[in-house]
Amino acid sequence: MSASRPEHGDVWDLNFNPTQGREQVGHRPALLVSVSNFNQGPAELVVAIPLTRSERKVRWHVAVKPPEGGLSETSYIKCEDVRSLSKGRLTRYRGRVSAKTMGEARIACASCSGCKRAQSRFSFTPTTHSPARRYRLRCRARSKIRGQADHRSGRWSN
Repeated sequence: MSASRPEHGDVWDLNFNPTQGREQVGHRPALLVSVSNFNQGPAELVVAIPLTRSERKVRWHVAVKPPEGGLSETSYIKCEDVRSLSKGRLTRYRGRVSAKTMGEARIACASCSGCKRAQSRFSFTPTTHSPARRYRLRCRARSKIRGQADHRSGRWSN
């Protein structure tokens, strides 16, 4: 693995200097969440989330236990701190996280940003509606698109 070939799900040491305010500072590990095609693209950027060893009980932090990702201590992915950075800030490849950890990070990032569609798209829990209820909801949505009457009230939708 070289600095010119970062992949989705890799953990790299990054140089986060300079920073402002309460942003993570210094050299630290970070999870690359951008897709591999973007990472190797002409923009010369990666989208990364810094990791911290401090457990702060923040609901958007995802735990990574060693040796996953090449880490030596339990760390936490700070999903509220997503950043786009130059590939020149990558200093050392550490390892790769599991698909389960990536899924949890994806859900936490979607939740933190208020992206409901992404939450359900990557969720591993079954939907709360029964198959019959989902069918009725789809029929109602289709009838509204076509301008047909609602099957329960007989009223025409716009």
